[in-house]
Amino acid sequence: MYSWMKGLANNCCIRLLWIAAYLLIMLYLFAQGNNPEHVKQLIDIL
Repeated sequence: MYSWMKGLANNCCIRLLWIAAYLLIMLYLFAQGNNPEHVKQLIDIL
């Protein structure tokens, strides 16, 4: 598997950033009154 950032520590940081971004998007959807389960549709747009 190819990674644009070499090293286990760097890849773990990127994964944690993706998880944090996912949770922030879910929180944003909840605050807007939308269903947080629609986060996949929002990510597909990006």
